[in-house]
Amino acid sequence: ADGLARVHAALTFPPTHDLAVGVLVSDATLRGEAPTIARYPDRDTAYGLLRSLASWCVPVLHYNTRTPDGLEEQLTELFSRDAIHEVGICRRVQLNVGHPDRAVLRRVKLAFPGLAIILQVPLWLPGVTDADGVARLLSDYEAEVDYFLLDPSGGRGTPLSEERLLLVGKACSLLGDERRFVFAGGLEASNVEETIRRVREGTGLRRFSVDAENRLRG
Repeated sequence: ADGLARVHAALTFPPTHDLAVGVLVSDATLRGEAPTIARYPDRDTAYGLLRSLASWCVPVLHYNTRTPDGLEEQLTELFSRDAIHEVGICRRVQLNVGHPDRAVLRRVKLAFPGLAIILQVPLWLPGVTDADGVARLLSDYEAEVDYFLLDPSGGRGTPLSEERLLLVGKACSLLGDERRFVFAGGLEASNVEETIRRVREGTGLRRFSVDAENRLRG
């Protein structure tokens, strides 16, 4: 909590933008198992972080699972625990789970009104490696997903290539609201402004979000 307070005090953020901060949770840590990867907090710490973040930014649960068949039950547990959805502590989730069942997403959104879902588009999987494949996936999930995270490296921090920018730009042009797209890949303080310029020039999009993680860790 002290570290988060120092970060908050150091930030200057324009009122035209929303700052979102993610907390990593897996199916294992949700069950109360000890984290095996350093960047994952244990369950109690994760929920404590969400409560601390809620007063000054938009908290987002970044969720992945090795048992996607149980995603509905897992998301129900995720947002019922400590009543984080009911009392407004956290109402956004980023799903890093490939191709989640759309019917499951619809039921979860009905159960938790106002829940926003961010889907990490699996650009590395077969069928989603060209513009037509990306466009099909965006169209398939348009009704269930609020935001699409486009990170060709799958969270490994690899910068966006010009080829990839052209690919996702062509696909994104098929959806009407450009604010639904989040770009990621090797972002840090020294290159985020240049990356935003490249995304705008390479895709034609003007209003979108950016996501950074790997290169911000101490």
